[in-house]
Amino acid sequence: MSLIRSMQKVQKSVCIFVGVLSVSAVATAADFGAADALFQRRAEGPAVIEQAKDAYAAELGSADRAQKLYAVDRLSRLAYYQGLITPESAADQRKSFFKRCWDDVENIIAPATIGENPEYYYWKGVCMAQWAKANGIASSLSKSGELVRTLEKGIQVDATFEGGGFYRLGAAVYQNLPPVNPFGPTYDINKSLEWANSSIASPAYSGAENPDTATGDYFYNVYEYRSVALDRKGDRSGALANLKAAISRIEQGDVAPDREPETAAVLQTLKDLAGTLN
Repeated sequence: MSLIRSMQKVQKSVCIFVGVLSVSAVATAADFGAADALFQRRAEGPAVIEQAKDAYAAELGSADRAQKLYAVDRLSRLAYYQGLITPESAADQRKSFFKRCWDDVENIIAPATIGENPEYYYWKGVCMAQWAKANGIASSLSKSGELVRTLEKGIQVDATFEGGGFYRLGAAVYQNLPPVNPFGPTYDINKSLEWANSSIASPAYSGAENPDTATGDYFYNVYEYRSVALDRKGDRSGALANLKAAISRIEQGDVAPDREPETAAVLQTLKDLAGTLN
């Protein structure tokens, strides 16, 4: 009888120990609930955006691989939106947004740290390109080779990420490079147009939260790059038609529900460009 009681005590102790471990695991898991709530309010402006970024950063210490990818994705989206709503004249402020974004991508989700992932290449490309734009193209040319290699590697990993996002970003890059570049890639308006078309035609990424609106044609900033390329190739009427079609879709509400603030900012950019081409 004493042996049975001893075994019961051991069994009970094991159950308690396992239960403590389970509670501990839950307690130390990252919880992005508060950060996500702030992310949804990003259209309210800079103060809320900064609060959201701090809330995501505060949870990173207990995040697993998937949670790190999620958090850096959200942090990068916040930086991108900050850039959209901040005047280009505020170059130092814009640089700070995108330098922090670039650092987060490198320090948290680099393939050498957590394994291969498209998020790393895409958001590194976005933050590098936006940082270079704020820093001045001429002053940032030394990074142009690394930027293009990042996009090319991203295409190899998964060309559909963010609705053909690597092609979309590349379309902007190739129309802003100089014709002579000691660091590698040069201005190529044909490639810019080719990549813009590839982006628009892209299917949704397999891991997209809302696949119905994650195809390339719902990322409306690509229509800006496509129109610039068409205009520079001598097709102004095509450029205007491209812009008007995109503007009409947005105004009719054909937008991604998870990118409404970003799309609203892009809409104004498309209208401004259409005004210069009329």
